[in-house]
Amino acid sequence: MCSRYTPTERIRLRVEYREGTDDSTLEPDGIGFQTPPQYMNPTRSDVLELLAATSAAQPRSTTSVEALAETLEADEQTVVNHVKSLETLELARTYPDSRIRVTITAEELLELDVEGQVVVDTLPPDE
Repeated sequence: MCSRYTPTERIRLRVEYREGTDDSTLEPDGIGFQTPPQYMNPTRSDVLELLAATSAAQPRSTTSVEALAETLEADEQTVVNHVKSLETLELARTYPDSRIRVTITAEELLELDVEGQVVVDTLPPDE
């Protein structure tokens, strides 16, 4: 989950890379069309870090799956699946109009800046 770059630096690096990419160097495929982009396969930690960098628990600023997928250069369904998992762990909050944001719990977890994997267990729902 940890990187030598902060989530904000990682976003800046991705944007700088994308802006510096010269599409004229792409080779057409055999039919005359350019090969579709190969999507990055982000991890749940990548999605969480980007979500934390682009939204906030307080003052409840939000982002969207589309924006996350575009920045990560990932398939939207992959991002949706990660967001659903994060919501189950109470690390993300989704709204009916498709907005999403990081939770305070997730912000605090990321502030710990632990090396390696972190196991997050949720409490069973109240009956």
